[in-house]
Parts: sequence; C-alpha cells; structure tokens
Amino acid sequence: MKTSLARALFLSALATLPPREILAADLDDDDWDGETTSGSADTSDDASSDESDDEGGPRPSPFELSLGLKMYSRAFRYTDTLAQLDPDAGYPSLITYNLDAAPLPALEGSYFPFTGSKSKVIQGIGLTGSFEIGLGTGVNLGALRFDQTHYRLFLGLRGRYNVGPITLNPLLGFGAHEFSLSDSNGIQAPFPNLSYSLLEMGLGAEWRADPFVLRGQGRLLLPLGLGGIKDATWFPEASGIGAHFGGQLGFILSERFTLFTTVDVRTYGLDFNPIAPGSPVQRIAGGAVDRYISVGLAIEYRIPEKASASASISTEGSSGSSSDDFDDFDSFD
Repeated sequence: MKTSLARALFLSALATLPPREILAADLDDDDWDGETTSGSADTSDDASSDESDDEGGPRPSPFELSLGLKMYSRAFRYTDTLAQLDPDAGYPSLITYNLDAAPLPALEGSYFPFTGSKSKVIQGIGLTGSFEIGLGTGVNLGALRFDQTHYRLFLGLRGRYNVGPITLNPLLGFGAHEFSLSDSNGIQAPFPNLSYSLLEMGLGAEWRADPFVLRGQGRLLLPLGLGGIKDATWFPEASGIGAHFGGQLGFILSERFTLFTTVDVRTYGLDFNPIAPGSPVQRIAGGAVDRYISVGLAIEYRIPEKASASASISTEGSSGSSSDDFDDFDSFD
C-alpha cells in the first residue's frame, strides 16, 4: 500500500514536467525514492522558469497597409491686409483661394522589422510612410485655366507601445506638401505656389473594442522650406508653422481587414513680416492661413499577430498530464 501511494505521488509530480522529460523518466519502482521525487520537482520548476524567460509573449503584427479615397477642400486666406486694416481707405482686397471638394487617393503603410525581439522597446520601433495626391483639378479665370498640383508625402519612424488598453504611436519624420498652379499661356497664376518641406513630430493613440477601432493623432509641422511663396515677387520673408489633427473610426471585417472612416484637418499659419519697402499693395499682408480638410473611407490590411509558442507547449503538457493522472488513480485503486 505504501509503495502504491508513493508511486501515485511520484507520478503526480512528474505530471508537472514538460512532455520530453516525462518520456525520459524511469518509472521503475526500485529506482526512485523521496529524494528523487524532490529532485524531479525542482527540475520541473527550473524548466518552467527557463521557458518563461525564453518566450517574449505574442508577436505583434509586423505590417499594416491602408488604401483609401478622400474628398478634400482647401482654403487660402490672407490676414492683416491693408484692406482689412483700413477698410475705408479703398485698398484692393487680395485674391483668396477656395476649393470646395476634390478627390484625394491615399496610401499609408507601416513596417515593424523587430517584432521578434524580446525587448518591448525595440519591438515597437517601426518605419512608416504615406502618400496622397489630388486628381484633375484646376482654376478657371476668364479664358485662362491654371492646372494645379497637390500631393502630400511623409516618411519616418513610428512607435507602437501598449499602455493599458491604449496603444500609443509616437511619430517623427520628414514630409513634403505641395499645392501649386501652373502658368497659363505664359501668365502667372494670381495665387502663390506653396511647397512645404517639413519636420513632423506627433503622437497617435488607438483603442480596440471588437468589432470597433478608434484612432486619433496630432502632429506639429515645422516648415524647413515654403517654396514659391518666398520668391521676390511674393513674400520673401515668409515663415510659418503648422498642425495636423486626424481621427479614424474602424469596423473590423476579419482578422486581416478593417474598414475605416477618416477625418483630417491640416492648417498652416504663415507670417510675411517684415514687408519690403515699396512693395505693391497687392503684396502687402501680415500673413495667411492655409487650411486643408478631408473626409473619406479606407480599407486596412494587417498581418495578424502570432500567438506565443509557450501557450502551445503548456497545452501539450496539460493534455499529457491529464491522461497520466487518470492512469495513476486507476492503478492506485
């Protein structure tokens, strides 16, 4: 009876071992005693500890790609013009620019090459890029038509770090944003061309509650160049700063695809001071506001995250131990 009871206790201890150690164990009654049982339990604890240290948990998605179509508007307004500062003096108003709506295809992607790293900090470092381009728009003034070019490009680094239920996405990189009009029959458009080269930095956040995804972001835009608006014929002392705010509401279609509605607002504030002496009244203004608003739909493809390998090992072990436990108690009876 003592031998059967001790054997049952020993087999219960062996059930905690990984499958490969159970197979290698010698179950002969004559080759074990209380010390061997204790040693086996210690070995089990060490093995479990080693496996825990080796596994880095689930591996997050290494790749995301989004393709969308937006409708955007643009408004360019001068500030502190002579006509605004002294309305009764008869100064002419500067020509402003309005675009009510135009199509804007958009592509955006992120790649995280270090998802296999055990370091959460390194694991969250990724590369990101986006590109948007306006289609088929222009300005008609009388018999003249000025075709316009509009695009926005961004390349940089993106982080991905979980803080409770929220995923934070710090962002840093370089951008280019151009809105320009071509000459028509050798005549220059009555609007300045803007070609922003930018240092962009910001923070995004994502919250997932299946089947919904909510995202938001904000960026600070620091212009490194402004393009044609700094020409001598416009405002050579121009400088500026900008901000970008965006939001997305998504519906998860499957493990790989999510449909998003998007809203984005991008605004630049320009300062033209000091104004050169003798400038024509059509070139005198304190600054301008250049604003873009877009709404649209996007479909995102995302490689699913990989489950932790430790989960499958644990399942195997529990399955094997379950079978051994029943055998032990059968033999004990």
